[in-house]
This record gives sequence, structure tokens and C-alpha cells, in this order.
Amino acid sequence: TPDQTRAYLDHRLARAGAAPALLDDAAAQRLHEHAGGVPRLLNHLATLALLLGAQHDRPAIDRDLVDQAAGELRLL
Repeated sequence: TPDQTRAYLDHRLARAGAAPALLDDAAAQRLHEHAGGVPRLLNHLATLALLLGAQHDRPAIDRDLVDQAAGELRLL
């Protein structure tokens, strides 16, 4: 579910030492939609979104970055 996906993402971010605010709610929802809740795909997509965010010097991951990552993975 979207709530389980958000909890999973928050847990993974906390384990990595990042704040949950790094990922806004729209981005978490979009990650769930693209990955269908599959943890391995979710991890891969979120990692790519984080890398794109760093590349573009963005303070947080938003829906647009998630969509860009999904496009690069040909999930769109």
C-alpha cells in the first residue's frame, strides 16, 4: 500500500542517516505508483531519484525527479 511504501522509504532513509523530509509526500506516492510496492524496484528507483537530485543540487526529492528517474528506467 502507499502507506507501507512510505514507511519503508522512511525506514531506509533513517538507516542511511537521512531525514524523511528528504522525500516529499508526492514523491513517495509516485515511487509507489511506479514500483508497485516491489521493494527491489522501489530501492532502485529511489536511488536513481536521489542521484538525480544530487546531480541537480536539489534539497529534496520531488515528484518530478521520481518521474525523471522512472523515465530513465523506462517505467513510463
